[in-house]
Amino acid sequence: AGLDFTLPALATAQIGTHYTFFVTVTVTSNNFRVTAQAGDLLAGALWIDDFDTASTGAYFAADGSDDLVLTMNGSTSGGKKGTWVEFTATSATQWFVRGVVFGDGTLVTPFS
Repeated sequence: AGLDFTLPALATAQIGTHYTFFVTVTVTSNNFRVTAQAGDLLAGALWIDDFDTASTGAYFAADGSDDLVLTMNGSTSGGKKGTWVEFTATSATQWFVRGVVFGDGTLVTPFS
Protein backbone atom coordinates (compact mmCIF):
# COMPACT_ATOMS: atom_id res chain seq x y z
CA ALA A 1 0.00 0.00 0.00
CA GLY A 2 1.13 3.55 -0.57
CA LEU A 3 2.10 6.05 2.09
CA ASP A 4 1.67 9.80 2.56
CA PHE A 5 4.41 11.94 4.09
CA THR A 6 4.14 15.67 4.81
CA LEU A 7 7.39 17.60 5.02
CA PRO A 8 7.72 20.14 7.85
CA ALA A 9 7.32 23.85 7.15
CA LEU A 10 10.59 25.52 6.25
CA ALA A 11 12.32 28.50 7.82
CA THR A 12 15.92 29.71 7.71
CA ALA A 13 16.82 27.46 10.66
CA GLN A 14 15.88 24.36 8.64
CA ILE A 15 18.27 24.98 5.75
CA GLY A 16 20.30 21.80 5.31
CA THR A 17 17.63 19.52 6.77
CA HIS A 18 17.19 16.46 4.60
CA TYR A 19 15.02 13.39 4.37
CA THR A 20 15.72 10.31 2.29
CA PHE A 21 12.98 7.86 1.39
CA PHE A 22 13.71 4.31 0.22
CA VAL A 23 11.05 2.16 -1.41
CA THR A 24 11.64 -1.40 -0.20
CA VAL A 25 8.35 -2.83 -1.50
CA THR A 26 6.77 -1.79 -4.81
CA VAL A 27 3.66 0.36 -4.43
CA THR A 28 0.71 -1.80 -5.53
CA SER A 29 -2.23 0.26 -4.26
CA ASN A 30 -2.78 3.95 -3.57
CA ASN A 31 0.31 6.16 -3.99
CA PHE A 32 3.62 6.92 -2.31
CA ARG A 33 3.29 10.68 -1.85
CA VAL A 34 5.53 13.34 -0.28
CA THR A 35 3.94 16.77 0.17
CA ALA A 36 5.61 20.09 1.04
CA GLN A 37 3.87 22.82 3.01
CA ALA A 38 2.17 25.64 1.08
CA GLY A 39 4.89 28.03 -0.14
CA ASP A 40 7.73 25.49 0.25
CA LEU A 41 8.30 24.65 -3.40
CA LEU A 42 9.99 21.58 -4.84
CA ALA A 43 13.01 22.07 -7.10
CA GLY A 44 15.45 19.58 -8.59
CA ALA A 45 14.86 16.51 -10.71
CA LEU A 46 14.55 12.74 -10.81
CA TRP A 47 15.55 10.06 -13.26
CA ILE A 48 12.86 7.41 -13.71
CA ASP A 49 14.27 4.15 -15.01
CA ASP A 50 11.84 1.98 -17.00
CA PHE A 51 11.83 -1.33 -15.13
CA ASP A 52 10.67 -3.41 -18.12
CA THR A 53 12.84 -1.95 -20.87
CA ALA A 54 16.61 -2.15 -20.45
CA SER A 55 18.59 1.09 -20.72
CA THR A 56 15.55 3.38 -21.03
CA GLY A 57 14.04 5.98 -18.81
CA ALA A 58 13.14 9.64 -18.56
CA TYR A 59 14.30 12.73 -16.71
CA PHE A 60 11.67 14.85 -14.92
CA ALA A 61 12.28 18.20 -13.25
CA ALA A 62 10.15 20.11 -10.78
CA ASP A 63 9.25 23.46 -12.32
CA GLY A 64 10.26 25.44 -9.21
CA SER A 65 7.20 27.66 -9.48
CA ASP A 66 4.25 25.70 -8.10
CA ASP A 67 5.17 22.05 -7.46
CA LEU A 68 4.45 20.96 -3.88
CA VAL A 69 3.86 17.22 -4.27
CA LEU A 70 5.84 14.19 -5.46
CA THR A 71 3.52 11.26 -6.22
CA MET A 72 4.68 7.77 -7.22
CA ASN A 73 2.00 5.27 -8.24
CA GLY A 74 4.06 2.09 -8.52
CA SER A 75 4.22 2.22 -12.31
CA THR A 76 4.24 5.23 -14.69
CA SER A 77 5.35 7.82 -12.10
CA GLY A 78 7.69 5.48 -10.22
CA GLY A 79 7.55 3.79 -6.86
CA LYS A 80 8.91 0.35 -7.65
CA LYS A 81 11.24 -1.42 -5.22
CA GLY A 82 14.71 0.15 -5.28
CA THR A 83 13.49 3.72 -5.69
CA TRP A 84 15.16 6.37 -3.53
CA VAL A 85 14.34 10.06 -3.24
CA GLU A 86 16.02 12.74 -1.14
CA PHE A 87 14.58 16.11 -0.09
CA THR A 88 17.02 18.79 1.15
CA ALA A 89 16.01 22.23 2.41
CA THR A 90 18.09 24.67 0.34
CA SER A 91 16.32 27.85 1.45
CA ALA A 92 13.55 28.96 3.77
CA THR A 93 11.06 28.21 0.96
CA GLN A 94 12.55 25.40 -1.14
CA TRP A 95 13.16 21.66 -1.03
CA PHE A 96 15.71 20.32 -3.53
CA VAL A 97 14.69 16.86 -4.77
CA ARG A 98 17.01 14.25 -6.25
CA GLY A 99 16.98 10.51 -6.63
CA VAL A 100 16.64 7.47 -8.82
CA VAL A 101 13.13 6.18 -9.30
CA PHE A 102 12.01 2.91 -10.87
CA GLY A 103 8.80 2.88 -12.88
CA ASP A 104 7.29 1.16 -15.85
CA GLY A 105 5.14 1.80 -18.88
CA THR A 106 4.78 5.26 -20.40
CA LEU A 107 6.66 7.31 -17.82
CA VAL A 108 5.13 10.56 -16.51
CA THR A 109 6.30 13.29 -14.15
CA PRO A 110 5.77 12.59 -10.46
CA PHE A 111 5.79 16.35 -9.70
CA SER A 112 2.65 18.43 -9.24
